[in-house]
Amino acid sequence: SFVGWLATAANFGSIVVVAGGVGLLRVLGSVRAIRVGLAAAGIGILFLSFPIPALALVACFVVGMGHGPANPAGNALLQRYVPRGSQGLIFSIKQSSVPVAGVIGGLLLPGIAQAWGVTGAMVFGAVVAGLTIVATRPLRRQCDISFRPASLLTAVSRESVTAPTRTVLSHPALRSLALSGFLLAFVQSVWFVYLTSFLAFALG
Repeated sequence: SFVGWLATAANFGSIVVVAGGVGLLRVLGSVRAIRVGLAAAGIGILFLSFPIPALALVACFVVGMGHGPANPAGNALLQRYVPRGSQGLIFSIKQSSVPVAGVIGGLLLPGIAQAWGVTGAMVFGAVVAGLTIVATRPLRRQCDISFRPASLLTAVSRESVTAPTRTVLSHPALRSLALSGFLLAFVQSVWFVYLTSFLAFALG
């Protein structure tokens, strides 16, 4: 039953980052934001290897923070570099890569867990995150603006945090779209969180 709390902590961590994401992306740049997110996720995964419930909640929150920049930063890169006529196709490939990676993880991680334990599977995930950080280093100089640490404070100002919500609430079509997305995310989260438990404990 604790898995529900862990998933909630992860989702909350992602929401916290997305809430200030517009300002952070402007300061960090898209590639750097993704790399910082990968580092946070890798660290959170390693913390999960310690069997302490309170630490697991914090670790999942950090993993969620690591996931936060992925979509806004990826979309910003897509808008900036993909030709207009190809954006739909490339966006579809980008979106399908997440479930494809999930399937690959679902096929690989149980075998790794059986061979080296659950901790081994978590270390494997952290290593993948680390290798991705290394692989994307050349893209940072090519794609990102220069980093200005002093402007990080302005990036998380009240104005930048509330701007996306005010934009959505200002237009009826955006409100409907946001509500539809919320309901979809709600169902998806419940499905992801409890399906594995149901398969393991109810169906053996």
